[in-house]
Amino acid sequence: MALGKVSINSDVANNVISYLSNATQCLDGDVTSKLASSFQPLVDLGFASNCLSKIQQQVKSLLSQEQSLIDSISSHLSDVSEVENNLNRDFTNRIGSSGGWGSYNPPSTTEVVDGSEIEVDNEEDGKKIKVDGFKEIIDSLTDTEKNNLLKLLEVNKDANTSIKDLLFDTKYSEELFKTLKKVLKEQVEFDELSLDDIKQVQKILLDSIVTGETTNFELKTNSILVVQEYLNDISKSNNISTSDLLFNSSYKDLLKTSLKNLYNGDVDKSVPDTYITNIRDYIDPIAKEKNVSAHELIDNYLEMVI
Repeated sequence: MALGKVSINSDVANNVISYLSNATQCLDGDVTSKLASSFQPLVDLGFASNCLSKIQQQVKSLLSQEQSLIDSISSHLSDVSEVENNLNRDFTNRIGSSGGWGSYNPPSTTEVVDGSEIEVDNEEDGKKIKVDGFKEIIDSLTDTEKNNLLKLLEVNKDANTSIKDLLFDTKYSEELFKTLKKVLKEQVEFDELSLDDIKQVQKILLDSIVTGETTNFELKTNSILVVQEYLNDISKSNNISTSDLLFNSSYKDLLKTSLKNLYNGDVDKSVPDTYITNIRDYIDPIAKEKNVSAHELIDNYLEMVI
């Protein structure tokens, strides 16, 4: 849970409502209605005249509390659903008005059939896109639209997965892809993609977020994006993408050296001191948890840093 944020799993919440509803029905139907008759012999003997009324009051109080909890959870689910609908509507309106998904048309090719002079247009069906199509769409988004997309991913992702994992951990590339398909189903449909293609989709989205102005609290405070500008500068000076710097094993040594230099303050004077402070504040707690030095963390557990 990030500061000021609570993740909610609607399936779990609905299961809780169902359980409470069954419990309420049981109390009301099987307990309340049978209390008087069950205790009547004791009441007649003078043994349970006071305790019966107390038990009845406690049951009524419990019923009231359970119903209040059901109403509260139902109301919260309704609020969450409304937020998600508003995000989807806002995102759809923005991409439609700015030339995003709403105006994207897959390219067509012309195929000449052997043995005839008939030309056949070979277009992708409907709105289905491949990796190149996804990149074209993502590149057309404004920072506001990218942040709306992040919000939609936040709402639709698995409750046990962080937005940081979805973007930075290749183990979650398939989950990211499934969440993207769920979020974008009204605007675009992906073609069948291989696992390598799906990982490429993750890199494309990461590059887009890293090179933009994110407002996502978790990414800004609890990910390698605390030194976002520094990573972009390193990538540009080496003519590579930031996703390659983070994901491509060929550049692992470059990333390690760059992070250690920044942590040590061994950087050009043009690099702000805030970058050094940010990387230390980010890395030190992780190193402490792992019981290693900052340099050992970067050298041997780089995946924990990214």
